[in-house]
Amino acid sequence: MSDDQHEALRQKALAEIALLDTPPEREFDALAKLAQRMLGTGMSSITLIAPERQWFKARCGPLAPQTPRDGAFCPVVVETGAPLVVADACLDPRFAGSPFVTGAPNIRFYAGVPVRVQRPGGDPVTVGTLCVLDARPREPTPIDLEVLEGLACLAEALIESRSVALRAAEAAEEHRRTAERLERERRQFKQAERMADMGSYRYDIEKRSTEWSDGVFAIHERPVAAGVPGEDILHYFPEPDRTAFVAAVMRTLETGEPFELDADFVTAKGNARRVRCSCEIELAKGKPVALIGLIQDITERHDLEQRLRHLARTDDLTQLANRVEFHRVLDARLRDARAADGDVAVL
Repeated sequence: MSDDQHEALRQKALAEIALLDTPPEREFDALAKLAQRMLGTGMSSITLIAPERQWFKARCGPLAPQTPRDGAFCPVVVETGAPLVVADACLDPRFAGSPFVTGAPNIRFYAGVPVRVQRPGGDPVTVGTLCVLDARPREPTPIDLEVLEGLACLAEALIESRSVALRAAEAAEEHRRTAERLERERRQFKQAERMADMGSYRYDIEKRSTEWSDGVFAIHERPVAAGVPGEDILHYFPEPDRTAFVAAVMRTLETGEPFELDADFVTAKGNARRVRCSCEIELAKGKPVALIGLIQDITERHDLEQRLRHLARTDDLTQLANRVEFHRVLDARLRDARAADGDVAVL
């Protein structure tokens, strides 16, 4: 992997933890202060390396909130992924001319170790450092480096726990938005059911149990709190439509073809209605698991159609069948007679 690819990976990992430019947090501040006290230096920091700058999540001593990346110590740790110790920066050709050495905060001593984050399905990625600095040169002991590395592990654990909490908060927010959307869609669906005098149902084939939407309860004139009736719900259909409905359901189960039919209907309160029923099979892994469909109250539409049909076939003055109806009936009788090779008479 090239240096540019490594840098892109680091910046992606840094973006994922969403720690850059966040407000101070007590846990990180305490960790930086602990490093300063344990190693007895004038400065310490938990540093994150952005593309053009280094930003201090926590800092002790005369350090600015952020500085340019060029000439800084911490980027070297991030780029190499290894600890860096500079006993006397004035004697180190890499840093002797650095503005952080020749000017404030006049760094002479630096010791820093990588702070890594674990990306899903990949190796740890170095995104920053935990370091101590001083205005005087010094030689750290092996124990000093062990202390830094131990504190860096704590920093990594803090970052990971913070990331987990952030992801959990994002998941909770997404769950809240999803719940709100589902509730909004549920209200819209219920409103659509009311406006269309319609409801939906689902019959679980294996459990032999039925679920109704609020619209179905309304059509049956049953309270939702009463639940789906335990008795045979086909009793709401009088004959011969009950038999026609059962035959249509059986045909759907055998062929897999959906159906739609209009039928007479009697509600739980004994009111006569006309309903339109549709039904189709719900499949799971290619196997029928349920019957789902809609039922709609079309009583007003049916009554209007019947009135219009009556007006179209009836003489307004005598209320007897008109010529159009006469020809319709005669044609039907003639067709029946021809089909049965029978006779027909007109009086």
